[in-house]
Amino acid sequence: TTARRRTLRASLAFEELCDMIRTMKTLDSEHIKPLIREFFQSLVKNHALPPPVHPDYNKLEQEYQSTLGDEEVSELTDQIETFIFNDETKNTAHRLVRDTGAEFEALPPTQQRTVLEGVARAQREYAHYTLHRQKTTLDDYLPKDPLFAETDLQFTASPSLTAPTTLPPTASTPSTPQNLQPGSGGIVADRIKQYLEDGDWTEKTRDEKIGVLKWFEELLGSNTDVRAITVEHVIAFKNTVSQLRLHTKTGIPLKEAQTSIPEQRIGAKTAKKKLDTAKTFINWLLSVGAIHSVPGTGVTIKVKKTPKSIQRRPFTAEELGTLFSSPMYRGFKSAKRRYMPGKVVLKDDFYWMPLVLFYTGMRLAEPLQIAADDVKIDTETPYFDLDNEKIKLKADVSDRFVPIHPDLIEFGFLEFVQERQKSKPKDRLFRQIISKAEVSSYYSKWLGRYIDRIGLTDPHLVAHSFRHGFKDALRNATVPEGEQKFIMGHSSSEAAHHYGSGSDIAVLWNWVAKLDLRLPENVKNELRIKPKG
Repeated sequence: TTARRRTLRASLAFEELCDMIRTMKTLDSEHIKPLIREFFQSLVKNHALPPPVHPDYNKLEQEYQSTLGDEEVSELTDQIETFIFNDETKNTAHRLVRDTGAEFEALPPTQQRTVLEGVARAQREYAHYTLHRQKTTLDDYLPKDPLFAETDLQFTASPSLTAPTTLPPTASTPSTPQNLQPGSGGIVADRIKQYLEDGDWTEKTRDEKIGVLKWFEELLGSNTDVRAITVEHVIAFKNTVSQLRLHTKTGIPLKEAQTSIPEQRIGAKTAKKKLDTAKTFINWLLSVGAIHSVPGTGVTIKVKKTPKSIQRRPFTAEELGTLFSSPMYRGFKSAKRRYMPGKVVLKDDFYWMPLVLFYTGMRLAEPLQIAADDVKIDTETPYFDLDNEKIKLKADVSDRFVPIHPDLIEFGFLEFVQERQKSKPKDRLFRQIISKAEVSSYYSKWLGRYIDRIGLTDPHLVAHSFRHGFKDALRNATVPEGEQKFIMGHSSSEAAHHYGSGSDIAVLWNWVAKLDLRLPENVKNELRIKPKG
């Protein structure tokens, strides 16, 4: 069955390639300027103002839209001036050229650059037009770019406040579109079901996809033929997910899931992930021959890079002292109130996890998955054996040995491991940290709340901060770059990195044993096992 499906996909792709070669046209230089103007006109013709918002939030909405528009103009100007174009501009240029019957890759380099520049200029001009229309729907618009000053498009008409007429039908009305693109088609509901059944998803990924695609189905209409999906549908879905309310469950209707208050909406990164889920589904439609071209390839949501000033950071020595001399390590009130001082000292999973993350630099999910039996303690140089055949790791290179720092041994960690190995050696080492959802996500939130409650309220301090600090310690100890990558489970482009099975654990252990992790000595003394008597 799988072979038959793959053969069908290959034959369809080959047939499409042959058709393209037979009909391939060339794009002359004198046709590029009209093509770019026509593209700009299509953007303006499909422009629609966002729906009205409550008067109390109207100013905020205008400021939000104005900020987005200014950022768009700035980025596109940078592309035009540097001739370094992003993927969205490149994808749009490819689509425009393909729509003429030509292929972008077949154009001479100078023509490719001309098309890319034209697309960026059209998108920048459209951003200016959008900002103008947000201020007034009556005043004429005068293009700022002379390339678009002599177009036949009328800029005096007031844009519609409703969605374009090309938006999809409702789910209750079967779609009977005209001029369908080639392909085997199929209704949206059936194709989404087939897509979800075909994929080899984890349970979490599948649940996420189901929720988002149900929204996409709601927007398109369950009975719509997939061959009728257009770029306008993709744009409409982009606008929809950009207005979703924070922490909204996917099971509710789209209208209830949206909000007009910008401060209450999901972030651009989350919205982009949902849009990309729908676009991945459309690409799958192409792979199974349901459609023969992908609409909306250039539609995306821009995600701003996080400035270094607000990224996650390592703990300082003072903050480490605060954490590891907090009630969880000196005595707390009860298991559910570990942040409150008391007389209870419980060296359980929650006690050891921060210490393990701090002294190993492992990713949060790694120690939470490893079995007790895969922590090797009956050796001169104890270590964690991370095996990608037993646990889910980020990449193949994450399969590695992680040395156990001597401080952890002095604190009594090996005794904790030994106890777990005696009871259920094949079970998870940190088996008391459980959750119906993803364990690493649960623990990350638990640790975040704990460090907040003990006074470490800087939002840049998270579970991953331990890994940042460990990496800094490796650098400061001048550990060779190759050894650093083996210990951290990072990939490397150097060919030598992929030869052999990596450095001997004794070598790695010696490097780790010398690290200065900046934990105050008085705190370490408190954590060390006190001699009996």
